[in-house]
Amino acid sequence: MRRSPGVLGHFSMGALALEVGRPREAIRIIRQSDPNRGELKGWSSYYEVLAIAHLWLGEYDAALEAVRRLQADHPGLDIGAQLAMRTFAMQGRTSVVDSVLEAARLTTADPGGMLRYVGNVLHLAGRDGRRHYARAVRHEREQRRNTAGASPISARFALGESLLLAGALAEAETIVRARMADGARAARLLEQAWREGYSIYYNLWADPEFAAVRSHPAMRTLLTPRG
Repeated sequence: MRRSPGVLGHFSMGALALEVGRPREAIRIIRQSDPNRGELKGWSSYYEVLAIAHLWLGEYDAALEAVRRLQADHPGLDIGAQLAMRTFAMQGRTSVVDSVLEAARLTTADPGGMLRYVGNVLHLAGRDGRRHYARAVRHEREQRRNTAGASPISARFALGESLLLAGALAEAETIVRARMADGARAARLLEQAWREGYSIYYNLWADPEFAAVRSHPAMRTLLTPRG
């Protein structure tokens, strides 16, 4: 199929289809545009959305192909490594996840965030991500020691998030003081948000704080691809 030059408006339609739970439709729309011509030339989100749509459908080889194109065209972006790790984790290739992580930690501006991310994707894939959360806690503690006296809000939040994910709830609460609603109530609120027109984001099912509610029937309904 001959593709037309990439147009941002057309790409936005595909991205929107993904946001409302229609990954198959998103792929169909996005693949009609050529990312090497027109307004989409040099636009990293093209392959990012494509990879996420294939991932949601469990099409891992296609997702990896989109990730490789993203990394080749934009080697300095964290999203390439993140999507690669997510795909490998879903395939059960945890040793490859670790290899990608160690390379990414050398170039990312947010090593703690990268460690939390890989813990999240392993958790999502049914693997144990706790050691990465523990590493993130150690990293964030070291960062705060190195900036003693400054203690910016972002650094406190990063440590609090790492502690929360690592299961250190009591200490996390002294920093972030927030907890999610119980599973049934959270699912009802999400369902209400959907009815009121809010988008369902792909990352909702990748967030470990929603792990307790993903088995709820309302959540399964919300996160089932619609097209």
